[in-house]
This record gives sequence, C-alpha cells and structure tokens, in this order.
Amino acid sequence: MAKTDITKRALAESFKSLMRKMPFNKISVESICEGAGTSRRNFYRHFLDKYELLTWVYYEDFVKEMEATPYSRALDLFPSVCRELYRDRAFYNNAFGVSGQNSFRSFCTDHLYPYLYKDLQPVFRSEEDAHFYIDLITNAVFDRFQAWLSSEPCMSPEEFVEEITDSIRKLARRMDQVNAPVVYQSDDESPVNSQYIVTYTGKHFYITKPRKSDIDIRDIAHSLSMLCRGNGHLRQFYSVGAHCIACYHEAAARGYSRIIQAGCLMHDAAEAYLADLTRPTKVELPEFILLEDKLNDLIWSRYFPEKLTAEDRRVITQLDNDMLAYEFSHLMPERLHGSYGKIITDPLGETADFNFQDPRIVEEEFLVIFDLLSGMKI
Repeated sequence: MAKTDITKRALAESFKSLMRKMPFNKISVESICEGAGTSRRNFYRHFLDKYELLTWVYYEDFVKEMEATPYSRALDLFPSVCRELYRDRAFYNNAFGVSGQNSFRSFCTDHLYPYLYKDLQPVFRSEEDAHFYIDLITNAVFDRFQAWLSSEPCMSPEEFVEEITDSIRKLARRMDQVNAPVVYQSDDESPVNSQYIVTYTGKHFYITKPRKSDIDIRDIAHSLSMLCRGNGHLRQFYSVGAHCIACYHEAAARGYSRIIQAGCLMHDAAEAYLADLTRPTKVELPEFILLEDKLNDLIWSRYFPEKLTAEDRRVITQLDNDMLAYEFSHLMPERLHGSYGKIITDPLGETADFNFQDPRIVEEEFLVIFDLLSGMKI
C-alpha cells in the first residue's frame, strides 16, 4: 500500500474513532491528527478539511464496492449498504446528524437516486412525475435507514433489508397499477357506486371519483382548522390549518415566490377530504399516498392556473419537513432525528401566543391568505 494511502487510512480511522463518541461538529483537525500520530501539515497534504475527509470515508465504505460490483438495481445495493451501516452503527448514527453539502443524506441521495430512477422511471407518465416521486422515495429510504440504526434494539441487517425491499416492491407494484391517467368526473356526471362524504357546505364529495365542482375552499379551510396534527398526540390542540398557515408565513419570510407560498398554504388541502394520516401510516399505504397526491393536484388546478414545477414541489416538501421538525420540538415529547432548516418565523416560540388557537380564527385567516394569493374573494 502506498504511503499516501496509509496516511489517509490512519487519519480516517482516527476520525471514525472520534465520531463514534461525539458529533461531527465537536471534532477538530488537531484531535484527528493526534489520534493518527501525524501533523496538521500532513493532514492538509491529503484533505482540504474534515468535510473532505468525511466524504472520503463515505467513498471508501460504499462507493468503491458499488463501482467494483455491477449492480443493476437499487435493491441489489441494499444488503452490502446495510451491513456496512450496521457494522459501524455508532459512527453512522453521528454521520446522520451532519447537514449541508457533505451530509450523509446528500451523499446517499447522489448515489442511490440513479439506481432508483432506473428501476422506477418506466411506471411514471412523465419525467417530472418520475423525478418528483423518486426524490420522495429516496428521502423516505434514507429516513428508514436513520430510524433503523437509531432504534433499540436494532434489527439485523438481513431483517431490515427484507423489510425495506418488500416495501419498495409493494410501492412499485401499486404505482404501476394506480399511476395511469386519472379520469375525473365531469361536473354534470354523477358517480355511480362511488363512496362519498358530506362536506361542511353540504356537498357530496366522491373520494375516488372527485369532481372539480365539488371542491370548495370553504370546506377545506373549515376542515383543516378542525383537524388536529399528529393524530392528536400533542401537548395541546394544533390544527392542520394552523400548520399550513405557518408554512405560508415561513415561505414568505424566506422570500419564496407567490406560487411557492400558495403551495405551502395548500399542501395539505386533500386532508380536508381524506383525513390526516400520520407519516408512518402512509408509508404502509402507498396507494393512499398516490390518491392524496392526485387529489392535491386536482384541488390546485381548481384554483391556480400555474403548474407547480418539480423544483417548486421540492422546496415545499423541504419547508414542510422543516416545520414538522420544529413542531415536534415544541409539541411532542421527543425531537425528530436528522438535519432540518431553521424556522425563521418561530410561530411556536416563547414570544408567540400559543395558548389555544380557535379553529374559527384559523379558518378565517386561512381564507384571507387564500384570497390574497389566488386573487379570489370568498
């Protein structure tokens, strides 16, 4: 082995030893060099900084084998990836906490995405749909990796691989079945043998055969203001409507476009008709996710002529995740694991009036914001 490789591996082993005991941001170049028995000068001959060392470790642990083995599908990658993650759980649990360009999430996304795209792209109607859904699946897979490694007791890699590959296969089959072009009912056509709910304004809303004319923003605002987030497992009542309003204000504070602000306000609109299922439940019901996405698209087209791009959807999803983590920290007995963006508006902070948000006030504010963004008068 070349002397350069020996030094790099010594630095990497020292770095990994430290990161098994402490988070990345507590580790200094000095401590890495001390553990490797070398100097800072020697460190900088090989790496620009500790972030480049971290990326090199990822590459050595995963990418070299991926490049050496002719994997044809994403599912073929999982056994070796999961064995490596399990073998060094302490290190990778802390690696999950690194945010930004050198994050493990970013690394996994960059290298896992092409395989998932190759596997799943044929079942989608368009490139935009493919990129949007595969991005969601890639992030969901990463979240499952993180939850698995941090769980106690932690199931074996073999058990976990069986579980996650089974879930992805089921999801792919469902997409193949469900992702055909949707034929909505015309406004003068009454669905036959279709289940419906009666809405706040007295409309019959057909769940699997919705009509645009039955979508009413007053029903959406009223229902979301009455639905409690987190299946009600919060310290106090906090509605889906209040969450949507908070996402809108955060999008505005971040300087996002009117369309993204509107997307943030409306991103949970389908829950007014389908209910607010928790994320773990949705993961087990992939057909529900597709039904919800399609209904959200129909609701959006009812009120906004502009189409949301894949990038718009990515930004909205990221902000929604940031807000979810923020809400967990204020309303739940534990925090979400992972890296999330800072919420500028701090709607639940010490200076916020967060005693009880009257659903009637939330409903009214939702409609006022909707009027502002859509140009309609309700």
